[in-house]
Formats: sequence, C-alpha cells, structure tokens
Amino acid sequence: MKKRPIVSALLAAVLLTSSWSPAAFAATIPAAAPQSVVQQVSISNLDQAKDAIHQALSNMSESVQLGQYGLTEQEFSDLYDAILREDPWLFYVEGCTFHVNRSGIVVDMIPRNTYDPATVQTMREELTQSMQAALSCIDPNMTATEKVVQVHNYLALTCAYDYENYQTDTIPRSSYTAYGALVSRRAVCQGYSLAFELLMQQLGIPCAIVESDPMNHAWNAVQLDGTWYHVDVTWDDSAPDRPGRYSVDMLLTSDMKAGNNQNQHRNWEHMPSPAYSTILDNMDWRQFISQMETKYRSNTALTVDTSSYTCKKGSTYVFKVNASPNQIVVARPVDSNVARVKLLRAETDGSYYFQLEGLQQGNTEIEIIAESGRSTRFPLTVQGDLYQSDTTGQLTLNPGQTYYFKLTYNGSGPLVLPYVSSGNGIVGVKLAKTSGNYAIYAVTAAATANASGTQTYIYATPNGGTPVPQFSVRVA
Repeated sequence: MKKRPIVSALLAAVLLTSSWSPAAFAATIPAAAPQSVVQQVSISNLDQAKDAIHQALSNMSESVQLGQYGLTEQEFSDLYDAILREDPWLFYVEGCTFHVNRSGIVVDMIPRNTYDPATVQTMREELTQSMQAALSCIDPNMTATEKVVQVHNYLALTCAYDYENYQTDTIPRSSYTAYGALVSRRAVCQGYSLAFELLMQQLGIPCAIVESDPMNHAWNAVQLDGTWYHVDVTWDDSAPDRPGRYSVDMLLTSDMKAGNNQNQHRNWEHMPSPAYSTILDNMDWRQFISQMETKYRSNTALTVDTSSYTCKKGSTYVFKVNASPNQIVVARPVDSNVARVKLLRAETDGSYYFQLEGLQQGNTEIEIIAESGRSTRFPLTVQGDLYQSDTTGQLTLNPGQTYYFKLTYNGSGPLVLPYVSSGNGIVGVKLAKTSGNYAIYAVTAAATANASGTQTYIYATPNGGTPVPQFSVRVA
C-alpha cells in the first residue's frame, strides 16, 4: 500500500502540540504558583472565545486578550485546532504563543504567521482566482451530488500529491494548505482536504475535515440530503502523480466502505455524524461521470492556440486552451525540470489560460489533458542563459596573478559581447580574444598590498540588461 500523508508539518516548540495543524504552540506560566481547579467554560464563552481567536488570526493581529473567557490550555488548543480545520483561508498561520496565569487560565494569544501581510494579500488574491477557476467547472444546474463528484475529480486531476518531498521529509508548508492544492497544485492530505472544504463552502454544501491519528491522515465528510459520507481525494489520487488518472474508491462512501479491507480507514475523529448509509457504496461512479459529461457538455473538443514554443530560461508565456464548458483541463510539462505550468484562470465557456515558465535549458513537451480523455501536446524548447561561463563558484587568485575564462554567447546570430566587469578596482577584467560565439577574458588581481583578502564578483551585463554574476574572485 502506498504511503499516506502526514497530517502535521511541524512539531510543538515547547509544551503543546496541535494534532491537526502544522502550527506550533508555546505556553508560558508564571513561576512557583499552585494551580487551582479550573471550572468548565460555558458554551457561550467557548463560542465567544472561538470568535475572538478566529478574528485575530484572520486579521493577522499581533495579539488578542483571552483571560475574560476562562479557557484552560486544553480548551484553547481544541478551539485553535477547530478554527484551522474549518477555515481554509488561514493558510498563512504557522503557530502561536499563549500565556497561562496562576490559575491555569489562558490569558492571551500571540499569532505567528509564515508571511507578511502584503504577501498574504497577494496569496489571497491568487487563491481566489484559483478557486474561481475550479468553480468554473461547475454547471449551475448540477445536483449537489454531481457538484461533489466534479470537485473530487477536479482536485484529483489538477493537484499532484507532493510525493518527492514526502519521501525525503522535506514537505514545504504550502503543501499542507488549500493554497498549495489550488494554486501551487501540489499538496499532501491536509492541503487536499482544506481545498475540498473551501470549494464545498463556496457551493453551500455542508463539509467537514476528518482525521485519523493512527493513519496520520486527513480527509473530508460531506452531507447530502441530510446524510453524511466520506470523501478522500488524496486516497483517490495517485502517488507519484499520473496525470489524467484517478480512482473513485473513497468517493461518497459509508463508514463500512471507508473501513473495509481495500480502503482501510480507521479510528477517525471529527466526523459530524456517522456515515451509516450504504446507498452510494455500490454506485458505478465511472458511468455516473460519463452521464454527467453527456448531460453537461455539448462536445469534447480540445484545442490549444500554440503549436510550439521557444523561450529563454526564466521567461514566461501564456497559452490558451479551448474545451467544452464544465470540462476539467490540466496542462503540464512532460519534464518538470525544464518548465513549469500554472493555471491563471478558467472561464465558464471552457477557456483556460495557462502560464508556462522556462526553468532550465532543454526540450520537453507541454501536455494538455481534458477530463473527457482527449489530450494534445506541443513541443517546448527552453534556451539557457544568454551568456554561459566556463567558470563557476569561487576563484582564488594571488596578487598579480591572471586567469582566463570563456564566455559563450547562446543568442541567435553573430556574437554580441556583454560588458564584463568586477565589483571593485582590485580585480581587473580585459577582453583577450573572440572567436565564433565565444569570448576569452583575462581576470587579473592587483599586485598592491591592500589587495589580499578582498573578494568580488565578475559580472556580465547584456546591452541594456541587468548585471548577471558569473563567479566570485578572492585575492589570497
């Protein structure tokens, strides 16, 4: 059986660990004080405290006073975890510090965020755009069940399980968030389930996040016609990713099917109500999805406005894909080392706009896959840096010593020389020779007494461009 996602990204820093979030807590208690018996907080106070904590996290407040609510550490921890399970927009919350008085009451909370407010605002806008792109695949005439199925398929098709980082234990924080699943399109179970919850919230379908500590895993519960069902998109997506493929083993299942020998889900918590109904356990979802395609799609056309593309490393290009309305479309590079592709927006008429970025020199293809099964490709060539040096890293020269390096021009046409210089007057650079598409430069360290111990960079500056560091020079 494939390895399952990790629910927590970070461990607690001091005293308390959240079983749900990747957040870390730190509690401070004034020294040498006997603890008194803490009375249980009323439901009203818990609700008010939850609202205050939620508002502080949403507003990125520096701190919030909580002493008036009489929360114990456990009550605070439970509220904090519940808030992060219920609000996918809090993707930037990394943790918090809280202080406890001599009676064991939490008196305040100091949130800790991964990003500054300006970055969070930009990320919120990106998440909004990606959320709208996902919802563009929903026909307003779809039933609630059809909407759940479409969102399940959308996430399984457009998001890849962060398998490589999982294997090396280097999963970034974003993969635990709805932002990671919908914008970066790479996530683990927590990101998948938060993204699914976010889309359900937009569609007005009751949804919750379910977790299992023994499985180290999280998924969703949804309510249809008053009945709750399990939905586990992570389980139904492949790891490592296989574009265009997904399963329906954990789509709208009962407790019995979720826990059978095939799905093996167990010991879950936060299920709003038992999923007793088995009415959908034997549903032929493939036939159901095929019927949805016939019902909501007039055709299965798939065209792209680009037949091939050549770009420089680091440059971006936007291409458009036309598909039938309500159809899910995925675009990806065959070799993700050469380029990356990002969905910018999707429109209700079936228009998709993707941005590709050249990452390194090489050739690959951009593959476009529609939910209908149709696919197409176009070749992509990424050219390397305009100037490529045969010397990298750090070069050490003695005072008065000269070193020659080669700079190759990767542009089209005859050699165009850049302006090559050093960052100070201790190291000089002169053109020594040109031939074909390359030039040889002489780098000389000054023979003066004050030259020793200095360090600088050699820069190549294209005509009208930004200076590009080639390598560093240290004078011994």
